Amino acid sequence: MKRLRTLIAILSVFILLFSLCSCKNNGEQSASYYEAGTANPLLTSKIEVPIQGYEFVTFLNRGMIEISDETGTYYGAMNRDGSVLIQPTKYSTITMEGDFFFAEGNLEDGLYDVLNLNGEIVYSTFKPITITDVGEGCVRVEEDDMSYIYNEKGEDLLGATSLDSTYEYTVCKDYIAARSKTRKNAFVFSRRTGDTLLSMYGSSSVSFDLAYLGKKDFLVIREEVVDASSDYSYSLKRNGETKYVRQTAEIHALDGSAPRSVTTGAPIYSLSDRYSFGMTQQERENYGLKEGYFSLATYRLDGKSADGSVDYAVTDASLRPLATMPEKLNPQVRPVNGLSVVTGAQGTLYLVDDTLKVVRTVDDAVYQSASVSGSVIAVTRIGEGSKRGCLDTNGNVVIPFEYSYISEFFGNYAVASKGGKAYVICTDGSSREIGEEIFPYYWIGYYEIVSGNRIGIASLDGNVLVPATYETLEGIGRYGGEVFVALKKDGKTTVFRLF
Repeated sequence: MKRLRTLIAILSVFILLFSLCSCKNNGEQSASYYEAGTANPLLTSKIEVPIQGYEFVTFLNRGMIEISDETGTYYGAMNRDGSVLIQPTKYSTITMEGDFFFAEGNLEDGLYDVLNLNGEIVYSTFKPITITDVGEGCVRVEEDDMSYIYNEKGEDLLGATSLDSTYEYTVCKDYIAARSKTRKNAFVFSRRTGDTLLSMYGSSSVSFDLAYLGKKDFLVIREEVVDASSDYSYSLKRNGETKYVRQTAEIHALDGSAPRSVTTGAPIYSLSDRYSFGMTQQERENYGLKEGYFSLATYRLDGKSADGSVDYAVTDASLRPLATMPEKLNPQVRPVNGLSVVTGAQGTLYLVDDTLKVVRTVDDAVYQSASVSGSVIAVTRIGEGSKRGCLDTNGNVVIPFEYSYISEFFGNYAVASKGGKAYVICTDGSSREIGEEIFPYYWIGYYEIVSGNRIGIASLDGNVLVPATYETLEGIGRYGGEVFVALKKDGKTTVFRLF
């Protein structure tokens, strides 16, 4: 019995030690900071979009298509499936700002309408306005030097609150943040009730900025311009003038708790994520960093002097630096198949994974304008002629540096140009000439085929998607993994979705 108890005790110790080792190993595992991004698939199929006898005008955001009546007097819009959202019966122009249509009536009626993606009116007026997509299905409307926030249902989210046109907004889940760089104020409102939850008022020497940290937390940055004899955080020389700034940063929780001071080691220049000011909803959806991670930029100091240079790091909501790009470069990238590439100050290429671990360094030349495209890195090598080519992920040349232009890759193929001619190039290093086109920049995942004076569309692997029976290419669009082309013959335009 005593021996059994001894064996049980020894086994328990081994289990405890194993658990501690497992916890340690798990703690050492690096997190993935980025959304999963994949390479463009090869476009192999097409669907004709029925435009129902209307005239094609142009492609808009989200795969939307602007149409007009037969006379070109009135304009409307349909979606990528050919369903008419806005009849071409009363608007003289239609454009899009993010996820919202902006439509104007004729000069006589002076009508201005804002419509959502279903073609429903969100806001209507007879006064000139400008609009901005502020994310989460909301739009900022500026009218008579005042600014307002409406949701896609047409509801005024701020109600009686009036802010002038100097304010910009961002909608962050349950909250609406506003700031004015002119007035130096910042506010946070409830998206549900419009109540003011946080107010910061600046002055001639004090300014405020803020950023959403998730849940109920906001970062508030206060900066005060002081004289050189005061206790300042940094000095910044611009246009021959030196400014001395005292900066404080606090996390304000909208649960009634006291603000918490936060330090980052250097003065904060910016904190960016998908909820930052200036981001449309579509830009949020395509943002590289996962929700809950931020790109923190801090001033690079010499003592207390800053020259405007910044260092970047990935942080969480605590603003604790978690990882950095090589040379502390900007981590706002969108990896492809778990890899991204950045170019250092001296032209060195760094291939990094989605934990910001450097998996390859290429420093045999000076490089510029690099991007991971499919399974290769498309990049410009600086030197005589400064041509573009492609490397594999081991840094080996797979496509020679002899091209003036290389498009994105779709599957294993891309369009390239050199010497006034266009080519399809492949990741295996092969290439084939496809025409005399000096600037094939508008061939996105396809190329034009020619038969006499007629044109058609082929996929990059050479399969004909649209026969060469059309006279002109009228327009090109793109949404997600699909490409849209409009081709005209005999006075009629046909729209195709390529996928």
